[in-house]
Amino acid sequence: MKRVGYWMNEKKRNKLKFDDFVRLSRDAGIDVSLIDLDINLEDQGPYDLILHKLNDVLAKADTGDDQARNRIQNVQSYLMSNPRTIAIDPLENVQRLLSRNNHYRLIEECHAQEEGLSVVVPAYVELDTNDISTNRQLMQASGLTFPCICKPLVAQGPSSHKMSIIFNDMGLKDIQTPCVVQSFINHNAVLQKVFIIGDLIHIVQRPSLKNFLNTDKDTIFFNSHDVSKPYSACFLNELDDVIQPKMAVCEDEIRRICRHVQTHLGLELIGVDIVQDMTTGRYAIIDINIFPDFDEVPNFNHELLKFLQLKLQSSKTAVPSMGESEFSMKHMIGGVKCLSKNTIEDSDLTSDNTKDGATCLIIGGTRSIIKASKSSISSPKDASPPKRTINGIVNNIGIHSNDELFHTLKQDLTQQSDLVQKLSCSGSKSETFNES
Repeated sequence: MKRVGYWMNEKKRNKLKFDDFVRLSRDAGIDVSLIDLDINLEDQGPYDLILHKLNDVLAKADTGDDQARNRIQNVQSYLMSNPRTIAIDPLENVQRLLSRNNHYRLIEECHAQEEGLSVVVPAYVELDTNDISTNRQLMQASGLTFPCICKPLVAQGPSSHKMSIIFNDMGLKDIQTPCVVQSFINHNAVLQKVFIIGDLIHIVQRPSLKNFLNTDKDTIFFNSHDVSKPYSACFLNELDDVIQPKMAVCEDEIRRICRHVQTHLGLELIGVDIVQDMTTGRYAIIDINIFPDFDEVPNFNHELLKFLQLKLQSSKTAVPSMGESEFSMKHMIGGVKCLSKNTIEDSDLTSDNTKDGATCLIIGGTRSIIKASKSSISSPKDASPPKRTINGIVNNIGIHSNDELFHTLKQDLTQQSDLVQKLSCSGSKSETFNES
């Protein structure tokens, strides 16, 4: 049975009705269990896949929160030691989007690489000072125009939704830093909310901020949750009594834009907020949401299950459960790793003893581990030493020649053959080995 570990806070679990998903997955032959971030994941696994929404934990870790740092380190260490475990989504890709400034920079890079996409990122600038003169100069240098929208720099947590609309120079005193200030695009109070689950793209329309045609206004403070939810009825959603041109929405174009963004960001579960400029008709990406609520995706639990099944199938080999195999495979970033009781007596191929008496091989500087049970690595003293061929070495630690791991190890040893010269059992003479 495939094993999926997941972590999200209780509020998120309740919102997604995740208990229903756990039951649905179990019926499909997938064991889904909640991870305790404060307990070593090695003691909770093994996992074929880890599904998470660690955005807020990552953000806290960035501020120096010790508990958050330890939790993230716990997950990172497990993924580093078990690279066959799939992470949805990779922590490093999530980390890049914690800052809104990075949001827009990455999206700009994305569309600079793809010609023919009718999409823009409204002019923006990051501000970290309350000096009005400095902020005015930075905004002018970045091409911002009034009105503009002021958003907290950190795109995670409840405070990330507290925003303001600045209409003129007088409003610059209301800017709360650190923040990103961005030119506001009039878009007829319509937001294209895009939900992405792997290959699935689901588009819905939501209410949004109305058009602002007059810049002689006081600063408006608002919470984005109040204006962009499915049934929002805020005064900021109400268009003025002015005939606005209707714009034709091309969902195929929106899908193409979002697929390109998804690929560039390396994320599978995201939301993309898009508006359409009422003047030019061009689309503008105004926000990226990591693992959003998916509340308007029909049959979300079933769609998520189908996605995870595809990801698990792509991993080919399930992680063995405790007791199912004498060996459990571990990796570290940098290459294949082998753990046995052998002692390596060569300057380029060295050994490193572990707590259980086994030895970790270091091949060309790559530390690697295949953990064997004591019964499988013990042998009588008078037993004949195994044949020192590459095939013999891999077979000797218990991996079948039809197993994908066999070929991975064989390839690694072959590539390192100029470094790996001698291998011997503990207490025996060193012997050379060659590929066969």
